[in-house]
Amino acid sequence: MLTKLFLEKGDWMLTVSKRNRKPHWQYRIFAPLFAIVVIVTLLTGLLIAVSIIQNQRIAADTIAWQYRAQVAANPEDMEQYLRNCEHGMQKWGITHGYDAIFFKRPDNDMSLIMQSLNSSIIRAGELQRLNRTSVEYSSQLDDLRGIIRELNIHAGSWWILHGLVLYIMRLPLIIATIILWILWASRFEIKDPQEIAEEEADKIEKEKLETERRAETHRRIFGEDAKK
Repeated sequence: MLTKLFLEKGDWMLTVSKRNRKPHWQYRIFAPLFAIVVIVTLLTGLLIAVSIIQNQRIAADTIAWQYRAQVAANPEDMEQYLRNCEHGMQKWGITHGYDAIFFKRPDNDMSLIMQSLNSSIIRAGELQRLNRTSVEYSSQLDDLRGIIRELNIHAGSWWILHGLVLYIMRLPLIIATIILWILWASRFEIKDPQEIAEEEADKIEKEKLETERRAETHRRIFGEDAKK
């Protein structure tokens, strides 16, 4: 009787131990979600960093030279700075299209902006043939400075609209690939060391209980045979 109670108590303890165990579904759901959030955050930060760096590089090749041309003291330097700005526009492909998606106007047409930039370069070359002491030279130089100052080449915003969009279009594909990989990897159950130790202890306990059951059965059978 005591042995039977001990065996029943052992079965009840094993059942309680299984109920207190942490369920696997919590890890298999929240771990992939946490990984996805972390990856999306890192990719977003990387996208912002790329945008800032690219804007600085484009501004150095275009807008900075436009500003230098505006404050240049003579038409020779002005022409050279404007040519550097033109080369920067060509380098980054800011020579065509519109700096807008819906509201396309002549003032954000990059081909017309490039024509205005070329006209300013030609006019700076013509100024070099004028008499530097004449009133005409001074007035045309000031007029050209005003044109360059008002010339909005839309370099940074054009790249954000056209270049950055390409990165953003690739981003969902990258995120979808990572999500599918995480979901596929989450199919494989990963057990923590504590759980493995509990399972090993349960296995040993079951083997011990099974051995005691067999011993009890053996004593009961052979005991009855001895009485007979």
